[in-house]
Amino acid sequence: MKQAEFPKELLKSLELHPTAIFVIDAKGIIHFANKTGVAVFDPDNENVSNRNFNEIILEKSKADFKNFLKKVFNSTEEKQMRT
Repeated sequence: MKQAEFPKELLKSLELHPTAIFVIDAKGIIHFANKTGVAVFDPDNENVSNRNFNEIILEKSKADFKNFLKKVFNSTEEKQMRT
């Protein structure tokens, strides 16, 4: 889901939320990051959209993130196949 596809009210709520929020696809590409997320992971660069999440996380966390993506997207695909 691209940032432009978010309903405006939802986007405003996500943008102002105090927790870091990211919308990431199965390949790890960031499609949305709120201000808190940008501040936590990349305070010098306000535009993290279209970057791979692996570019902005610590090296020691990359394997965990890759496993997390596999787990999330595989379980989603399995649920979709069952319905």
